[in-house]
Amino acid sequence: MSPRQPAKTDGRGHQGRRWLLRLGLVAGGLLLGVLAAELAGRLIRPPGDAEWLFNPQCGGSHSWYAPDRELQVVPIPGAKGDYAAPGFRIALRINSLGLRGPEADLGPGSRRWLVLGDSFTFAQQVREERTFAALLGRSTGMQFLNAGVDSYSTVQATLRYRRLVQKTRP
Repeated sequence: MSPRQPAKTDGRGHQGRRWLLRLGLVAGGLLLGVLAAELAGRLIRPPGDAEWLFNPQCGGSHSWYAPDRELQVVPIPGAKGDYAAPGFRIALRINSLGLRGPEADLGPGSRRWLVLGDSFTFAQQVREERTFAALLGRSTGMQFLNAGVDSYSTVQATLRYRRLVQKTRP
């Protein structure tokens, strides 16, 4: 007996069908995996406040910022309200100069510093009396004006300084 010779195919025969079958199985497996993940995502909800991680409230319905052509956003003078996130609620206020905190004492004899920066300076998640600007003021006896704005760069902070320097005379 002679050994059996493999069948010759022209690419469209038996071997081509086998590759199409494999490709179909891979595509079907991927589709089934995506559908299972979608179903699991719809049925399994995160517990408690974890939804905030997937659907951030950005401080609720209250907006602390107004659009600005040069700086993108600026704090709204006179805005006040509560910022709430999982586990805490903070009362926020923006004074008439657009700075976080109480009204500034701009009298000629008062000594004051203008504190510029980003979200670390503005400290939206921190009570007003616990911001580092307020802590510096208490420890030195001088006035520190909180001019921080969430997401500001050094360029934006510099431009904000130029706007505020004449009003605040730090």
